[in-house]
Amino acid sequence: MNRKKFLENAALAVPGVLTANSLLGNSFSSTNTKKKLSHTYFGKNKIRLTISETETEIAKGLIFKTIAYNNSVPGPVIRMKEGEETIVEVINNTDHQEVVHWHGQEIPAEVDGALEEGTPPIEPHSKRTYKFKPGPAGVKWYHTHAMTQGDKQKAMYSGQIGIVYIEPKDGKRQYKTAYDRELFFITHDWKYFLQGALFKDFDRLVYTVNGKSLGFDSPIKVKEGEKILLHFVNGNARDDIRFSCSGHKMKILGLDGRPVPKPDYVNDIKLGSGERADILVEMNNPGKWIFGDPDEERRKGGLGFVVEYPDQKGDPKWEVDSFGNRWDYSLFSIEPKKTKPKNEITVEIKRYETENGTLYKVNGKPFEEQEDPIPLKYGEDYRIHFYNSNIKSHPLHLHRHYFELVNVEGKEMSGIMKDTVFVNKNSYAAVDLKATQKGLALFHCHKQNHMEEGFMALFETI
Repeated sequence: MNRKKFLENAALAVPGVLTANSLLGNSFSSTNTKKKLSHTYFGKNKIRLTISETETEIAKGLIFKTIAYNNSVPGPVIRMKEGEETIVEVINNTDHQEVVHWHGQEIPAEVDGALEEGTPPIEPHSKRTYKFKPGPAGVKWYHTHAMTQGDKQKAMYSGQIGIVYIEPKDGKRQYKTAYDRELFFITHDWKYFLQGALFKDFDRLVYTVNGKSLGFDSPIKVKEGEKILLHFVNGNARDDIRFSCSGHKMKILGLDGRPVPKPDYVNDIKLGSGERADILVEMNNPGKWIFGDPDEERRKGGLGFVVEYPDQKGDPKWEVDSFGNRWDYSLFSIEPKKTKPKNEITVEIKRYETENGTLYKVNGKPFEEQEDPIPLKYGEDYRIHFYNSNIKSHPLHLHRHYFELVNVEGKEMSGIMKDTVFVNKNSYAAVDLKATQKGLALFHCHKQNHMEEGFMALFETI
């Protein structure tokens, strides 16, 4: 199929429904088939995930095959109990090695899900069992941590994403704020996958929320007066996003699954790949509304969903209103710290263009040339300074740890615990970390392409 024909078939119809009327070839079909979903639980605290190729329809007629968990994109929302030993059996039905990363959990390196830390791979057509005690409580997620090996239909470009919710060990709700129900949402960017499946110069933005593009999935039914807690995950392979609840106030209660010390209202949220936000929304504006990305191109590419009150007709509305503050981590901070840890570490990230393409260096070396991990002593406190000395923005993720934000782009703060911090181009962030997780911990940009271009390093707590 040529580029012109695909773009004609994938035209957006009012009010923003991505369609593809006739897609042909091995990776695409014009009709969907019923999928047999795998059972996720096989006993108390026993979970089974199957990695295999499945067919998914993300917009009307836009049907293709991708690798996913339990024949679903995204994979099932998995509920775990904080601190209770959990067994996860993963069956790999593909022809290549896989590994599942438990993003945001403080668990041992051998089960964290990163080959660089020593987690064993799941060999083709085999299975492996993970056993660990989940924690801390809150919204985490799981995804592949494999590399593409040059194939953009693999790794994070595929459909291997899913949400984990860890229930607090005391059995109580994580947030004291009252709400009537909670909903889980995870985004995914498909542009790069489609470049691999169709043609390299494909440049159309294509997104899903919970596996469906804006307008293709059924609306979220709400009632006036309801208070809903939205758990929102940026599960993209690369793209940063914004998200706004059009026509409604958004109150941020938590980031990366951890309560913020000072909840506040915002106009929209900004999340890099891997980041999460817990958003309280009071349904007090009857109508049909689009909740989605304020950027029109991304929204037309599918990044959003429809919320519908009872007895409403017509097309859903998108209205940009000012109900809160512009997005900034410091909104949720308490008073900055007056002291700092005695141990300090500098991490500088630089970007180079070489004859073989883009190359990132962490403290002067790409990952494959780094000889020793950055050392940490168990139980000690550290201030880590991240200098992003290049023209790209990066969501910086440290496996197996949470850190406290103390400075982002010159704004001092404290009390905000995260596992991923978004750092803009030519900018700076500082975090405080307590070394409580023995062994190796992978640090990297959460954008798949940057990671594969050398943007990784290892910390080691001894």
